[in-house]
Amino acid sequence: MDWQTIITILAGAYNCSIIVTTRGFTYGDFFEIDPLFDRNGCFLILLWGLSHISVAWKYDSVPFLFLVFAFEKLVYVIHWISWLRKRETWIDKVKGTDFNTQVFFHLYGLLDAVFFIPALFAIFVMGVL
Repeated sequence: MDWQTIITILAGAYNCSIIVTTRGFTYGDFFEIDPLFDRNGCFLILLWGLSHISVAWKYDSVPFLFLVFAFEKLVYVIHWISWLRKRETWIDKVKGTDFNTQVFFHLYGLLDAVFFIPALFAIFVMGVL
């Protein structure tokens, strides 16, 4: 398996892990914290993850899709940074939740920012060259 396939599967699995974080879409407190992560938003994150996995072995056929994937991740990173900058206003929303939810809201954009955006963008660039 080449690195592009591995990265794509990891990015998809990262998105699909929203199932664990939301306890199979049953943890209502999670959906009340941020409108971006309401039940519908989390379902869409799951679909994004499945779309990553669906092209993991055909990445060279759809290079521009990887540019879309990188921008999708960028949207979440920008939102995450905005949340971190306003930490005082939302910290009370996550205090009463479980540890998993607290970790999620503090860190969800980090892996996207430092790893997935550059890697997905690299797959796009290599695909169009």
